[in-house]
Amino acid sequence: MANPNDTRRAEEANRELVEAFRQVIEPLWGGVVALIGENSAQALFQSALQDAKRQHPLLGGIDIDRTGVRLDRLRVNVLRVPEATLRGGLLAFVHALEGVMVDLTGNVVMQKVEPLVHQFKQRLGRE
Repeated sequence: MANPNDTRRAEEANRELVEAFRQVIEPLWGGVVALIGENSAQALFQSALQDAKRQHPLLGGIDIDRTGVRLDRLRVNVLRVPEATLRGGLLAFVHALEGVMVDLTGNVVMQKVEPLVHQFKQRLGRE
């Protein structure tokens, strides 16, 4: 049986990861919307999410609409997921997003939002 304190610590670590992701994904969304508009940003983010979900089904808890990225379901779904699994999934989404941005826009959009992507990777302790 799992130690309740360990479970609480693991859940808190996952909450913190999702919060770190939120703090970067919201301004990233805003930056992309400012450059290409809501509909195009939605399509770009959804494409990246679909790519990343193939290997990381937990990302199914992320919802994307014209107003942005919603993490409510993700927050609930990942409480009992190993931290490394969550971290890997979030990084996979960001990497897929980078790839889609470069594929669709060349480096035009990526150059504008690269500082936010870098910030996210730093916060997750991976570069």
